[in-house]
Amino acid sequence: MVTALSAARRFAPADKVKVLVCGGRDYANKEHVWSTLTDFHMKNGIDILIQGGAPGADRLAKTWADQYGVHHADVPALWDFYSKGAGPRRNSAMLLLQPDFLIAFPGGNGTADMISKATKAGVKIARAAEQQTSQRTEGKP
Repeated sequence: MVTALSAARRFAPADKVKVLVCGGRDYANKEHVWSTLTDFHMKNGIDILIQGGAPGADRLAKTWADQYGVHHADVPALWDFYSKGAGPRRNSAMLLLQPDFLIAFPGGNGTADMISKATKAGVKIARAAEQQTSQRTEGKP
């Protein structure tokens, strides 16, 4: 039986990269996140997945990494210290880990901030466009 982990070991290229994932807190399309990350991993290899520890796209990406045996770096926002500035500070902190790629799932202002900062830092951007079969929860974009 081929499991996700055995498939990743079998097909992942030798040269791996650091991938940062961002997207909305309410983004709930697990199939889209998993298929996007799996496709990227099979083509490019992912040595470490960086994400911000928020619900939504971040959590889905972390769960994917656990399933595929990919290390992940969790960089949560420090809301108690920085209040409203915590999200942008966290985004800047994730860039200190020098990702090679940013995979951006649909989101709101925080996602836009991450894309902007990654672009300025010269990180290659892959926007994971929403699929027709998307599932979103009600709440903030």
